[in-house]
Amino acid sequence: MATAQTQLPSDHALRPVESVMVQPHNKNKKYHQTTCKAPGDHRSYHLIDVRGNGNVSITPKHELLANFVQPSQHLGAAASHTIVQADGNVAKVDHSMATRRLPTEILYDKDGLDLFDDITQMESQEYYLTACEENIFQNQMARLIPFIPDGCAIIELGCGSMAKTAIFLDAIRKAGKKDIRFYAIDIEQTSLQASIEDLIAFENKQVDSNCDLFDYYGVLGSYDQALESEILSNLDRPKVALWLGSSIGNWTREGAAEFLNSFSDAVMKPHDLFMIGMDKRNDPLTVARAYNDSAGITREFGLNGLRHLNKLIGAKLFDVDNFEYFAGYNVESGRHEAYFQSKKDQCLTIPEELGSGITTVELKQGELINYEFSVKYSVDDVHELCGRTRFHLCDLLEDSTERYSFGVLTKGAFVPVPRTKMGRARFPELNEFEEVWKIWHKLTSPEIIRDPLEKPITLRHPLLFYVGHIPAFEDIFQSRHFDEPLTEPAFYATIFERGINPVVEDPTKCHAHSEVPDEWPDISEVRAYDAHVHERVRKVYEKFVTPTDGTVDPGMQRLGRQLSIALEHSIMHIETFIYMLVQLKRELLPKTYLPAYLRSESFVCEPLKKALWLDVKPGKVQRGINNMESQDDKSESAVATEFGWDNETPVRDYEVSKPFRAQSRPVTCGEYLDFLMTLDAEDRAHLVPSSWIANNDGSYAMLTLFGPIDVVKCKNCPATLSYKLSEKYRDYLRVQLDDQSIRVPSEEEWVVLQSHLKKSTVHEDIDFMNWMPAQLKDNENHAVGSVWEWTSTVFDSYEGFEQSKMYPGYSADFFDGLHNVVRGASW
Repeated sequence: MATAQTQLPSDHALRPVESVMVQPHNKNKKYHQTTCKAPGDHRSYHLIDVRGNGNVSITPKHELLANFVQPSQHLGAAASHTIVQADGNVAKVDHSMATRRLPTEILYDKDGLDLFDDITQMESQEYYLTACEENIFQNQMARLIPFIPDGCAIIELGCGSMAKTAIFLDAIRKAGKKDIRFYAIDIEQTSLQASIEDLIAFENKQVDSNCDLFDYYGVLGSYDQALESEILSNLDRPKVALWLGSSIGNWTREGAAEFLNSFSDAVMKPHDLFMIGMDKRNDPLTVARAYNDSAGITREFGLNGLRHLNKLIGAKLFDVDNFEYFAGYNVESGRHEAYFQSKKDQCLTIPEELGSGITTVELKQGELINYEFSVKYSVDDVHELCGRTRFHLCDLLEDSTERYSFGVLTKGAFVPVPRTKMGRARFPELNEFEEVWKIWHKLTSPEIIRDPLEKPITLRHPLLFYVGHIPAFEDIFQSRHFDEPLTEPAFYATIFERGINPVVEDPTKCHAHSEVPDEWPDISEVRAYDAHVHERVRKVYEKFVTPTDGTVDPGMQRLGRQLSIALEHSIMHIETFIYMLVQLKRELLPKTYLPAYLRSESFVCEPLKKALWLDVKPGKVQRGINNMESQDDKSESAVATEFGWDNETPVRDYEVSKPFRAQSRPVTCGEYLDFLMTLDAEDRAHLVPSSWIANNDGSYAMLTLFGPIDVVKCKNCPATLSYKLSEKYRDYLRVQLDDQSIRVPSEEEWVVLQSHLKKSTVHEDIDFMNWMPAQLKDNENHAVGSVWEWTSTVFDSYEGFEQSKMYPGYSADFFDGLHNVVRGASW
C-alpha cells in the first residue's frame, strides 16, 4: 500500500539502500467430585468425574467405527502423496478414494499409556520430542516464570507420566509463586490418579519451608466433557493452560485452531495463557524414526489400539495378526502419518448395532486405515495458528537442538481480524466490524482516556474528537448511500467529520477540517452516539446478507465499497490513535501484552550484528489491484475483488533499471542511538525522535502503550523516525561507510527489494501480534511489518490514477509535494 505521510504517524522506519449431564448451575450436576488421599501421605487431592454416564470412551460406542465403515472425506493432503519412512524409503500413499479412519483415542488404554511411556524413555531417544521439551523446562524456565501469576489455575490437557510437568511445577514453586491450583484432564482414571499422586510425592521431596504447596485436581473425562461441565469456566482465578508433548499435532491445523477457540470461549478470560509444546518441521528421516523406533515399541503401541478397540465395542472385530504398522513423514503437509495396513484381503463382520446398516467391510491387501496424524509446526505455522485464533503470541522458545518449540499464547481482549478477510469489495463481514470496534472501544475506554479534552499532540484535536470521528464517518457514508437522515444528534457530523491536519513546518497552514465547537459534547453522549451508529451498520447487514460465493450482485458493489472504506478507515485510525496515545507517556495496557523479554528486570538486550547488504538485480514488478471505483455497479465487474484505495489502483509497473544494494533490515533503535551519541548535547536534543523521550540522566526511553521503556532494552526494534531524521542518519552513514550513494530507497527500489526478499522472509509482524514493534533478528531478512518504511518518492498522482468520488480527499488532498510515500505495514 502507498499512502501519504500524514495519513499515518509521521515517524516511520528507514532502510538505507546504496547503488550496486446438566450445567453445574442447575441442581443436577454433570460431574461428581471426590476427595482422595495420596498413598502414604497426609495430603489429599480432588478427583472430578465429568464423564456424565461414566463412559470410558471419548467417542460414543456407536460412533467408534463410523469413519471406518463409511469413509466420508479425504485427509487434508493431496489425493496421492509420498511419505518418508524410517528405513529411508519413500512410499506412496493413495487417497484417491476416501480412506478409512479410526479415532486416535483407541491408543490410550492402560497398556497404551504404559507403552507410550516406554517410547518417551527409550535410551536411544529416537523419539526426541520428550527430551527436547524437558530441555526447555530445564534451561529456560526463567523466561516462562514471569508469565505465571500468583493465584492461578494451571490446567494440563492430557497428563501421561507428568515427568515434564513435575519439572515445570517445581520451577514455579521455587520461584515463590503462591496459591497455585493444578488441574490435570485425562480420560484414563488409573493413570490420572497415579500421575497426580506422583506429583504430590515429588513435591514433598522438593519443597522447603519457603515454598507454597500446590492444590491438585484430577479431571476425569475428555476435553469436551471438561468444557461442558463448566468446572474450569467457573474458576474465578487466572488460568494457564498447558498442552505438552506436541499433542496439538494430533489435530489438523484447522482443527487445532477450532479447539483453541472453543477452549478460549468456554474457559478463558482476556490475558489468560495457553502454553503449547510443538514439534518442528524437522529432517524427514529424523521424524520418521521418531515414530518407528528400532525396538518396535511404537509399532506395538499402534497395534495395541486395535486390541483396545475390540474391548470398547465388545467384539473381536480386528485380528491384530492380520495388520501391519505403516507410517512415514509427509514433508509437503508437515505431518507424520500412521496407518494400519491390511496384510491380506479380508472380510470383517460389523456388529449390527455399530454398522449403520452395513454388515461387512471388505479390505484389500495393502489397504490403509488411518488412526493418527502428528502435525509439525514451523515458526510460520505458529504465527498462522495464532492468526486463526483468539490468541497473541507472547514468546516462542526452542530447545538447544532447535528441533522443538514451546509457545506462550495470551488471550486478547478482542479477536485480531485476519488481513486476508479485511477490505474486500464484497461486503466485509459484520464480524470484521465487531472486532475492529472492540479494539477501538478498548483504546477509547475510560481506563485509557482519563481526560477527554487532553491533547497528546498540540497541533491536533483533543482525544474526544476521535471518539466521535469514527462513528460520524460511518454515519455520513450510510446517509449518503441510502439518502437517509443522519443519526441524531445530526450536528455531530459538522464537528466530527474531519480532523485538523496541519503542515508540520508551518502550523498556520492546514487542510480543510470540521468546525471546532466552542464547547465539546460530553463523552458519555458521544459514546451513546457511537452505539447508535454501530446499530445502524448492523441493520444494513440484516437487510443485505453477504453472498457466500464471494460475488456481489450488480447494483450492490457501491455499498460494498462504502462499507470497506468505513472498515479500513477505522483500522487506520486505530493506528494513528495509538501514536497519539503513546505521547501520554503513561502505562495504558497491562504488562500481559508485553513481549516476554521485556518483563524481566535482568534482561540485557544484546546488540545485533551489522546488517547485511543484499544485492538486488534490476527488475520490473507489478503491484496494485484493478478495482476502479468508476466500475462499481456494472454487470461486467460483478465479481468481487480485493478492496483498494484510489492510490492503489490500477495495477502498475515498478521498474528499477540498475542494480543496487539494500540493508537486510531497517535501522534499529540501537543504531540510531549510536548515531545520537556521536553528537554534542545541543545537537542531540534536536534529533531525538518524537517516539522517544530523554530521561534526566541523559538516557532515552521509547514511548509505548506500556509506558516509556528504556531504549537500551529495545535496541533491536526498528527505529521510527521522521523523514528529516532519516536524512540525518543517512548523512551519518555516508560518512561512516565512505559511500555517498547511500540513500533512502525510492518506492520502485523498495517494491523490487520486497520481491527479492520473499524467498527468505519469515513471518510478518502485523495485526497486534506484539502491541509494539518487534525485535529484529540477525538470522532474518526483514520484509514487511513492525513499522511502515520511508521511501524517497514524493506522494503524487500517476498515470491511470482516478480520484475517488466517494472519498475524494483521501489521496488527492496530499498531492502537495510535502508528503512522501511509505510502504509496508505496521504492527
